[in-house]
Amino acid sequence: MFRRLIRTAPEEKPDFVCLNGDLASQIETPETLWDACLASASELLTPAGIPLVAVRGNHENRGVAAGCWSDFFPAPTGETYYAFRRGPAFFLVLDGCEDKPDSDIEYYGLADYDAYRAEECAWLKKAVQSEEFLSASARIVLLHVPPTTGTWHGNVHLNELFMPVLNEAGVDLMLCGHEHCYSFHPAGERDAQFPIVINDNKSYARCDVTDSLIRVRIVGPRGKVAHT
Repeated sequence: MFRRLIRTAPEEKPDFVCLNGDLASQIETPETLWDACLASASELLTPAGIPLVAVRGNHENRGVAAGCWSDFFPAPTGETYYAFRRGPAFFLVLDGCEDKPDSDIEYYGLADYDAYRAEECAWLKKAVQSEEFLSASARIVLLHVPPTTGTWHGNVHLNELFMPVLNEAGVDLMLCGHEHCYSFHPAGERDAQFPIVINDNKSYARCDVTDSLIRVRIVGPRGKVAHT
């Protein structure tokens, strides 16, 4: 499916392709991510010079080899969250961590995601005060777990920590995944002062940014635009 979705990228030449989390159900070996998507990305995107941007999803926290994430996707912050500027747009790449409480049986007593999100929020407060962020004409958040939807622990904690910062900072758009189905939430809905697009797991979101407009199109594997 991933290969079908990115097959036209070499001709369309996007500024980058973003993998917005849950690339595999869990990471049991270092080869898991390669087999899931990176082999196809290397074959199709790398020769065309198209960069890859990765967002860690909650399922990348699971499995014996989950710690290899940063080996594949090292970030300038040294963490799993970071930011970058591309043309007129500034991107905040955030890590929502897990959706369950740290005490859940899934994590074998090894999880401390509440503390990690708190550390990330402290970084976020500084990132939105940077000159690169403040001078951008478009400010976009890439985050796997939607903070304003659902009542699971991770969603609620993200909403409590991140949303006051992002609302005050003047974010223009948030792109999420996680729910395996498409939904659109306009600005002002669910405590967010900016629109949130949640993409499904069988389409890609094409995002075109200019100084005055952000257009997002949800495109299926056959190239059909399902939503704009």
